[in-house]
Amino acid sequence: MVDKNVILITRTWCSEKTVKKEYNKDIKKFIENIHGELSRIIVLVNFEEETDYYTQTLLRGFDDIIFNKIEIYHVKPWGVASGALNIGLTKAFNHKEKPDHILIASSEVSLDESNVKIMSQELSKNSNMLVVGYALKAYTDDNYKFKGCEKGHILENNYEVYKTPWNTCAMWDAELFRKYVGAFNVICDCPKYLGKKKIKLNGKEEKIELRGIEDALAMTSAQKVDSNLKIGIIKKALPWKVKKEKIKDHKIKMKRKCAVYEKYKKIFDIPKPLISEPIN
Repeated sequence: MVDKNVILITRTWCSEKTVKKEYNKDIKKFIENIHGELSRIIVLVNFEEETDYYTQTLLRGFDDIIFNKIEIYHVKPWGVASGALNIGLTKAFNHKEKPDHILIASSEVSLDESNVKIMSQELSKNSNMLVVGYALKAYTDDNYKFKGCEKGHILENNYEVYKTPWNTCAMWDAELFRKYVGAFNVICDCPKYLGKKKIKLNGKEEKIELRGIEDALAMTSAQKVDSNLKIGIIKKALPWKVKKEKIKDHKIKMKRKCAVYEKYKKIFDIPKPLISEPIN
C-alpha cells in the first residue's frame, strides 16, 4: 500500500558480456520485491551498452499491474554519474503526479517493500530530512573477502562519505531536493577536470580517475545552504551484490570516494563536515 507518492529511479543495461540468465533474475526480483510501495518506476537504460533493446523486452514480461508503473528511457550519452540520473529526475518532476519521495536504487541491492516503507516513513516524520538510505554491505556469490572500505559503509569511519547514503540505495525528499539541490552536479561526470590519483590496489600502485559521488556533493552543498537539513543512514546494512567480473571496478569505486570528496571540498569551498544521523 503506497502512503506517499514514491518514485523509483534505477539505472541498468544488458551488454553483450552480460550473463542474461543472471540479469533477468536480478532485475525481476528487484522490481517484484518493491513495486507495491512505488507509484512509478523509471528505468534508465545505458543505450551505449544495451544490446537489441533487451531490457525493454524483459520488462514487458511483467504483468500489467507492474508494467503499467514502468517508464523506460534509453539514455545516450550516458555520462559517469549525474547525466543519466538528471534525466530520470526530469521525468520524475515533469509529470502530472508530483513525487513526494524519490528512491534512487540499484538492482544489486537486496531491497524489499518494508525497506522502502521505512525510508519513506523516516522522511515523512522528519520535515527537514533531505535524504535517507540504508547502509550497504558488499558481497559476491563466491564469498570474495573485501577489506576495509571495499566492504561498503563503515559508520565508525572518520571519513564522511562512508557514513552517508549513496545513490545505490537512497531516498530523497522531492520538495527539499528541488529546493536545495535541483539536479546532480555535472562536474561528477568530468574526470578530465577532476584529474587522477594514485591508489594501492591488490598491493600495487595504480592511477585512477576521480569522478562520481554526486550524492555526497549534493548533500554537502545543501547543508552548506541550510545547516538544519538532516541526512539519515539506517544502520541495519542491506546486502549489496558485486558480480565477480566487477570486483576490481568496485574496489576502485570504493577507494576513490574519499579522494573525490576531498577534491569537491576544495573546489566548492566546503569548510564544514558532511553530517549524517545514524538510524536504528
